[in-house]
Parts: sequence; C-alpha cells; structure tokens
Amino acid sequence: MQITEQHILDLIRRTVPAANLDFFDVDVPFHQQDIDSLDALSIVTAFEEEYHINISDEEMEGLDSVTALVSFANRQTV
Repeated sequence: MQITEQHILDLIRRTVPAANLDFFDVDVPFHQQDIDSLDALSIVTAFEEEYHINISDEEMEGLDSVTALVSFANRQTV
C-alpha cells in the first residue's frame, strides 16, 4: 500500500483533533505549525500502530513533518 500525504493528514486529524489543518504545510516541521512535542509524539505513535512500523529513537528524530512520515513509511513497505 502506498501511503500518501492525505493518509497522514487524516491520521493527524484523528490523533490531534485540535490541530488546524486548513493551512497545514506538509513540508514544514510539526513544531513550526503549533503541534507541540507531546502531540508530535502522539502522531508518530499512532503512525506506528496504524501502519505496523517500528521506529527507533534515532529514526523518530527526523520524522517531524508529513512529508518525512510519508517517505519513511514508503521506504519501509517496499
């Protein structure tokens, strides 16, 4: 399954209902878009659970945007 930006945005919408995704830039890190570190961790955790992907602590550091999550997921499912 090819994971898309829309898949990740839907996951964010479910995980962080207060996030304003109307003007969300998929290339900009979460912390620059009013997603705090706890919400970002919740997003990555939900991502792991939904797509059955284990993410190491080292890998988690770079997963700070929608684009980064899409790219990581699609590398894992090849």
